[in-house]
Amino acid sequence: MNIQPKSTKLLKTLRHERQLVCCRYTRDGKHLYAAGFDGRLHRWTDDKHESFDAHGGWVENMALSPDG
Repeated sequence: MNIQPKSTKLLKTLRHERQLVCCRYTRDGKHLYAAGFDGRLHRWTDDKHESFDAHGGWVENMALSPDG
């Protein structure tokens, strides 16, 4: 994918009470996952936010599996 920075624009700002270190979109673009200093996995779908217990400490990186 070739992203042209001048063609991008801010559509939405998501706020969170702790620092988020990494994020990934699902392949279909419907979900945004993020993780960070609270040790939880966060998922945004449109304006809905859910969080899940994920790790006992900070999450510094993550990957999404192509098979879901």
